[in-house]
Amino acid sequence: MVENGEYNESDFMERLDRLLDTLDGTPAGGRYTDEAMRDVWKARQEGVEWPHAGSFKDTSEAAQRTPIIAALHVDDQDAAFKTMIGNVALTHCDPVVLGQSTAYGMHVWMLINGIEMKDIAKYYNDHRSEFIIHFKAASDWNGTAPNLRDHEVSFTDPIDRPSGIYHAAHDSRILIEPAHLVSRLYTPDCRITHLLPAAYYLASRYEDDFEMAVLSAINGGGNNMARAALTGALSGAMNGLTGIPERFITGLSDSEHILGLVDNIA
Repeated sequence: MVENGEYNESDFMERLDRLLDTLDGTPAGGRYTDEAMRDVWKARQEGVEWPHAGSFKDTSEAAQRTPIIAALHVDDQDAAFKTMIGNVALTHCDPVVLGQSTAYGMHVWMLINGIEMKDIAKYYNDHRSEFIIHFKAASDWNGTAPNLRDHEVSFTDPIDRPSGIYHAAHDSRILIEPAHLVSRLYTPDCRITHLLPAAYYLASRYEDDFEMAVLSAINGGGNNMARAALTGALSGAMNGLTGIPERFITGLSDSEHILGLVDNIA
């Protein structure tokens, strides 16, 4: 996106193919590979063309890509929304996963724009007509041509979710101690429907504390990489770069290059 000055779908697909070429279709084929990307790898190996190689697995890789799009199109809700839909649908073709992933990306977009977590449901209700997903996805593929179907995704529950979780996180009658045990409540596996509630809870509970939100996500075990990435994007959107401990930035490999990419996108 930095090199192109925009999100370019064909460029993204070419780069994703180059990544897939380094994998072998197994979970630990050179690096850990979640179920959905193993499906995408297999589809591309069998000649299924983009953009129809997506998986029906309900993992969160696509959701983790959306914050970058949110930052790129921070001043254009419609562009952010449509770009996220297109990008998510390349790797995840289940309408529920597409809705959950895009809703998450738009939550990050709202937070960057100063809409607080507790007010997301109200914002959605005021802009409901702007959040309707229509897309075509493969109902099956056999290595040649996919069978495409029209889908419409309901957005009400995925968009409303963070506001309800925010109020639960700040309700003195609802106690989860220590906070990282929220991962046991929602189960610590790779399902996006389990990861997102925990991420929303931790970002809400520690709304002014990036470090506690992210470390609680990590210490919850299971798929803590995905949970921490999802939590960190929410918390980062709320607190900004200055709210992230400096050692978390300078301690990154190639941190200066990463900060340069951030500057170009944001």
